[in-house]
Amino acid sequence: MCTWISLGGINARLARLVLLAMLATVALTPARAVHGASGQPLALVSIHFVSATTGWGVTDSAVVRTVDGGSTWHNVTPPGLSVAPLHAPATAFFSAADAWVADPPQAANPGIYRTTDGGRAWQRATLPPLLRSAGPIAISQLDFLDSLHGWALESLGGGAGTFYYALFRTLDGGATWSGICGGTLTRPPSPGAYPTDVQAVHFDSPTDGWTSVVIYAGPQLNGLYHSTDAGHTWQKVSLPLTGAFGEGFFNVGSPVFFDAHHGAVAVANQAAAGLYVTTNGGASWKLSGAFPATIQPGSPGQFSADILDSLHTWVIAGSNLYFTPDLGRHWTSVRQTLDFGSIASIDYICACDGWALGGTLGSGSGAASHSTLQRTTNGGKNWAVLRPTI
Repeated sequence: MCTWISLGGINARLARLVLLAMLATVALTPARAVHGASGQPLALVSIHFVSATTGWGVTDSAVVRTVDGGSTWHNVTPPGLSVAPLHAPATAFFSAADAWVADPPQAANPGIYRTTDGGRAWQRATLPPLLRSAGPIAISQLDFLDSLHGWALESLGGGAGTFYYALFRTLDGGATWSGICGGTLTRPPSPGAYPTDVQAVHFDSPTDGWTSVVIYAGPQLNGLYHSTDAGHTWQKVSLPLTGAFGEGFFNVGSPVFFDAHHGAVAVANQAAAGLYVTTNGGASWKLSGAFPATIQPGSPGQFSADILDSLHTWVIAGSNLYFTPDLGRHWTSVRQTLDFGSIASIDYICACDGWALGGTLGSGSGAASHSTLQRTTNGGKNWAVLRPTI
């Protein structure tokens, strides 16, 4: 399964803090049109495919699902959930049946909706309050290892360049949640505490997880934290200062591991972007390869990577799409037939089969307008326009 890493800048990261995932009890409901009649063009904001035919997505007003590879979609939004333009909810789409979607920002009692039947019925569970000095702003991210084990990252806000979080865990697929760390506005955090300025969280097993943070330049890129006890305590892992990674702030993605020892993580700043690799389970990292000067991303907000395995990584650099077969040592352009102006996201389920979502975020009315969806079945050499409808 592909792991998507997005390395947005500070402003983009703050926008994502307003995202959420949720669980509310509702009855079976038929598919509903998002904006009127069947066949209307669909303004997708994000996508995630779990097979060659089945995928989930979010538009500027709904949670949607497809069973024909992305040509047509059905509205499966949990009743009671309001999806606002430019404020897509945090989501976790695990399989054709299992998905989680969060409550909107500023909810008094944040909750997470869960479905186990492809969105026909949803159940909602609230997150318990932690000992904290400020109320939650949003559930900014959801991460599920399987249909039972999941984690929810809650933003508590902050200021002066420091932002605070609480981490929750479920062992029963989201029916119940418990707070495991964070939840206080303390700077600096005590040893082993959950870090501030979190960029992403991802678990590779019920006990082993990683959190990445947005960091400012220093002697080392201390952008990773590792937990071996399901997220209760965290230890800093250093990324060594190398080459162009020496100035400005850095965004660090979630590490992707190919086996117990080998993995990669994407890093970007205003001047450079590249992949760090590990051969000892993440105890130490080294830069495998940075982007050539001719395809520098320009800013962290224009760089994102889809790391499938050690031989297949696709990256967005600004409005361009590239492929590396060796974790960043060599790069090849794969955007020959993509004909939209900008690339919002890419999503591969295997070395050949993938989707690219294109368009621009925002319009004259302030709504999202990602509405061009293309598909490849040969690794990106050729793309077919899908023109999705609801």
